[in-house]
Amino acid sequence: MIRAFFVALAIAALFHVGNARVGAQAPPPLGFFQNYFVTGDYVVGGVGLSDTGGAGKITVSGVPSGADVLAAFLYWQVVADRNAPTAGSVGATFRGNPLSSTDGPFAKSLGPGTYACPLSGGTSTRLTFGYRADVLRYFDVDGSTGKQSVNGRHAVTIPKGSLVQPLGASLVIVYRDPDPAAPLKAVVLYDGEYSMNASTGGIAQTIGGFYDATPGPARLTAIVGSAQKLLSENLRFNGSLLATNALRSSAGGQWDNPTFGVATPAPPAGGVTSQVTISGDYEGIPVEDCLSWAAVVYSTEVEDTDGDGLLDVWEESATPLTDPNGATLPHLSAMGASSTQRDLFIEIGYMQTAVPTTYGTELKAEHSHLPGHEALKLVGDAFDRQGIRVHFDVGEDYPPGDADPYDIRDARLYRRGKAINE
Repeated sequence: MIRAFFVALAIAALFHVGNARVGAQAPPPLGFFQNYFVTGDYVVGGVGLSDTGGAGKITVSGVPSGADVLAAFLYWQVVADRNAPTAGSVGATFRGNPLSSTDGPFAKSLGPGTYACPLSGGTSTRLTFGYRADVLRYFDVDGSTGKQSVNGRHAVTIPKGSLVQPLGASLVIVYRDPDPAAPLKAVVLYDGEYSMNASTGGIAQTIGGFYDATPGPARLTAIVGSAQKLLSENLRFNGSLLATNALRSSAGGQWDNPTFGVATPAPPAGGVTSQVTISGDYEGIPVEDCLSWAAVVYSTEVEDTDGDGLLDVWEESATPLTDPNGATLPHLSAMGASSTQRDLFIEIGYMQTAVPTTYGTELKAEHSHLPGHEALKLVGDAFDRQGIRVHFDVGEDYPPGDADPYDIRDARLYRRGKAINE
């Protein structure tokens, strides 16, 4: 199966709770971070650090040999003094590599801090802080495949001291399967800081960003700190009970990242499945657990009839779609896409100089590397002979040319290829 790729184009509720306060939550406690549309999936490994002095090893398995690793994010939480929000990130390391420098931490703080569970070291002056770091660059490359090797054990250290108490860390890996016949999936990540306890009553987290899901098997991972084995909670998926007391420090001291097999529901008549919900509550629970949520990962197959890596709903929607943060996606159907015709979208940037310029000792006249219509037509024709329709976005300054049937000319649709000063 041939799959076309976007080049430089960013395509980048139902729940049941035992406490009415959860139903009033708005917006959802965790925010949309990223989504990937890939012939692959994700894996998660984690380790509790509350009783290890802040050092441990995360075991990762399940990534196929020869897979392309697209993303690797390390999540972790600490309980720290409310006036020291970076205390848990300055000095952190992954595989022996520092995640901070003299200029500060590399990690993204997931919020301003949230209520710290008392059994995790929380007091009136301490909060739980969460962090996310991109650690893709730190993996070794397998000499036999030329791919990054991620299966195995990976050392992580989080600062521990009078001001900071580590809870745990999890590694999320997103990969492309080497099997070209693997189905297209959406892998969606939400993250942030949220305390689920008797006061807040629970959690209700909507998950979107997969747009056009195929009804059937899906996977869901919750990354959560502070859980105690002898305390409990209910987890529900789309209102149905998923598990009771699933968060119980199963990855080690005060850390959990369980993965559940769930089912993406069938869409409503004439529509698409645009979101699902994971929720937590204390209905029927005698003693409530206190939990600090960090992230949720969801994976589901998506509809891609022509196998070009672009969802059917993207290629057929009569109106522009948005991502879960409200950003407008490129209107592919208006650009000529079809769910029954493989499409390839290319945004072209180019170098130019508007004045004579010296390169070394040689003076060159002003010039532009903007490709002409003849060149674009040659490329478009070559793909067309393979059953792939190319759509070039060269921007509003590109002169019209009748001989080039592949150029996007509607000014309302440009993502705008731009000139770069050479």
